[in-house]
Amino acid sequence: MHELIEAICGLLTEAGVTVVRQFYPGAAPELDAPVTAVGLQGAKSGAAAQFSYLGMREEADGGRTALYGCELAAEILMQIFAPRRGGSAACYAETEKVVAALSGGAAGVQLSGLSVGACGYDAQSDCFVCPVRAQAQAYVYAVTDEDETEFTDFILKGAVK
Repeated sequence: MHELIEAICGLLTEAGVTVVRQFYPGAAPELDAPVTAVGLQGAKSGAAAQFSYLGMREEADGGRTALYGCELAAEILMQIFAPRRGGSAACYAETEKVVAALSGGAAGVQLSGLSVGACGYDAQSDCFVCPVRAQAQAYVYAVTDEDETEFTDFILKGAVK
C-alpha cells in the first residue's frame, strides 16, 4: 500500500503541489504555504488480502523469482491545509490544483471516484482544511526472497482491464 500512496504523492508533486505523508492532529507543523497531506483512509483486497501465484520471472543472472499479485481497492484521503492568513480562498485554490492533478490519473493507479468536502477552519492546526477522497484500484505484485518464505519487493502495476 506504500506504493499506492507514493504514486499519488508523485503525481501531485509533479503538478506543483507540496505534499507530505498524512500527519495526525497536533502533529501539523506551522505552515507558510498550503500543504496536502496524503494517506490511506482504508483498503481491501479479495481473498483476505492473499496474494495469488502468477508465475515465475526470469532474472538477469539466469535465476527465477516467483511472482504473486492481488487487486487492491483503496480510499485515499488527502487533506489540504492552508495557513489561516491566506483564508479559505487559498485552501480552495490548492484544492482545485489537487483535483486537476488527480483528474489525469496516476501511473499504476485507476481512480474510480473523487469527492471533495467542505473547506473549514481547524483551530488545532490554525489552518483552513479541505478533505479530498479518491477511490482507487490497482494491482500490486510481490516477489519472494530466495527461499520463498516472505515477500520482499512490492510493485504497483495498475488494474487489469
